[in-house]
Parts: sequence; C-alpha cells; structure tokens
Amino acid sequence: MAEKFSHFVLNNRKLFIFLILFYTLFMGYKGLEVEYNYDFSQTVPDTDEEMIYYNSFKNTFGEDGNVFAIGLKDSSIFEVEKFKLYNDYVTKVENIYGVKGALGLPRLQALKKNNEKKNFDFINIFDPFPNSQNEYDSLLNQVKNEGAEIIITDKLDELFKIAKKLVDEEQRTFIHPFEGLSTSLGTAGIGLEFVKSIPTLDAVIVSIGGGGLISGVASAIKQVNENCKIFGVEPKGAATMLKSFSTGKPIKNVTIDSEVDSLSPPMTLPFSYAVCKKYIDEIVTVSDEEIFASMVILQEESKLAVEPAAAATLSAYIGPLKHKLKNKNVGLLMCGANIDHKSYSDLLLKGQSYINKNQSIF
Repeated sequence: MAEKFSHFVLNNRKLFIFLILFYTLFMGYKGLEVEYNYDFSQTVPDTDEEMIYYNSFKNTFGEDGNVFAIGLKDSSIFEVEKFKLYNDYVTKVENIYGVKGALGLPRLQALKKNNEKKNFDFINIFDPFPNSQNEYDSLLNQVKNEGAEIIITDKLDELFKIAKKLVDEEQRTFIHPFEGLSTSLGTAGIGLEFVKSIPTLDAVIVSIGGGGLISGVASAIKQVNENCKIFGVEPKGAATMLKSFSTGKPIKNVTIDSEVDSLSPPMTLPFSYAVCKKYIDEIVTVSDEEIFASMVILQEESKLAVEPAAAATLSAYIGPLKHKLKNKNVGLLMCGANIDHKSYSDLLLKGQSYINKNQSIF
C-alpha cells in the first residue's frame, strides 16, 4: 500500500507541487486581509447604552484601539519647574518604540493662517521652551488669548459639575477619567501583563476610585484565568462602589469623608459599575490611617514614594484580606504617585503615628 502511494505521488509530483504552490500563494494573498481587532469580547451586551454609543463612535471615526490616554492630577503643573518635568515625561513617551506621537500641554499648538500658501500652519506655543516662571506665565496668557480657558479646582465633585456644565452649555467633549469602554480597554492592558507574567495568580488587589482601573484589569484577568480572585479596596469614608454594589445600581451624591481624594468620587457610573459588578469577587474597605501606614512601609521597605491610592492595596493585603490570602500567590496593583512633597511628608507622619499606636499589627 505504501509503495503504491509513493509511486502515485512521484508520478503526479508536478500536480502536487502546483497544488502546494497555489495553496501557499492563496493563503499569502488572504493573509493580506488579516486585521487586528481591539474589541473586548463579552464585556457588556451590545444593547448596553455605552456600547451603543461606542459602536456609533467607531462607525463614525474608525477604530480607537491605538490611542492611550494618561491622566495627570497636579495643580502645581503651572509652576515652571513642574512643567519642565512634565515636558521631559512627554518626550520620554514620544521616544518609546511604536509611539507615533504624544499630545499634551507641552505640545500645545496654535493654528495660524498662511495667506501665501492658502492653508493653516501649526505653531508650537512652547517652542522655545520657557526657562523662567515669567516666560511660562506669558505663554499661558498667550494660550488664554487664543481662546483657551484653564479652570482649576481642588474639589472632585465640583470638577465633574463644571465639566458637565461645559458639555451641556458649550457642546464640549468630556474625556472621562474612569467611565467608558475605551478607559477600561486601556487599563485592561495592565491585567494582561499581570496574568501573562504570573499565570498562576490566585488573587489580585486593585484600588477603586470610579472603577476605570479595576474594571479593565479585572475583565482582562478573568477572561484568561477565571479562577483568579479580584479584590477591590476603597477607603472606609469613600466606599462608593461598595455602596453601589449593595444598592444594585449606580449611585450619585455620596457623602465623602476621606483624605484619599483620588479614591473618593461621589458617584458610580453605568459602564464601569456594570463591568465591576460582573468581574469583582469582593470589595473591602480600609481606614485612611491604615493607608498612610502602608505608605510608610512602602517607603521604608521598598523605597517607593506613592500616593495613598497606590498604598491602599497593601493596606487591604495586610489588613482585611490577611488571613483569606495567606500562602496565596497575590498581585498588588500600586498605581499613583501624583503627590507633592509637603502632602507626602504630612501623610507619612500620620502613617508613622498610626504604626506606633498599633505595633501588634505591624
């Protein structure tokens, strides 16, 4: 039988070679049609209000998976030394392999009419870059003269009210810090890094502000390793997502009593709430003092200078989740270092005071 088959192949070798060559060329041609897809399957149903809006956006403007937004919270950005650091950061992002460009305040451009060429030119406002506060203030005034308005507020709930007013009255577009499919898709990359680096993770702990970070991280991890437990942590005085879970729907106008401002939004919103509700296994709360104590531990043991939001995950691990996660393979997501030196020093003192009063815990 084998001998007959061998003779058949040899006698018809030209035909077989032709078929193999044709199949190779055909598959190569079809390979030109292969495209990347950035959709996050089965996260929310197609009938969801936010998903309907997202699909409408894609149909109008095309795929948005090649854009990554990075938020910055620092009211001192209008000090020239801080602005220089911000400019250095944007430059580093631009130099990352694969990045085609970065948009940010240091790259702000003005549109100038070119009558000779009958078109418009883009003029970099901060070129040459300011070296003194006076130069910087002068350029900021130029930005305002171009029609831009810079509004600064230290109150989170007031920020959202101002943003909503601008959207309603001036038809502006609000890039939300924690709500929407694009936000969760971006943070999902962190979850994929976690689970690819350590496939045997038993649990991951993530801080919860509005849910934009944990929604992406949790959904990505669960779709790769459904047995990995996802724990969220909130300040006791700002347990907005936990209250929302108990209520069974997004909530508004929550009273906040916490110094951890980046984990203290006064509401939850539909998309992030829905994803969190589906993928988070449990939410725990910790006191502000426990979070400040964790900042001290991270500084002394790991030499990490982080803001309270980043330290909250360690607080959960050595606090309410200590016994539940004992001898488990656990990942702590520490995200956030947007804090000035004075505030950082003050919170470290509060954390050290709490440690001194609770030696048995630490």
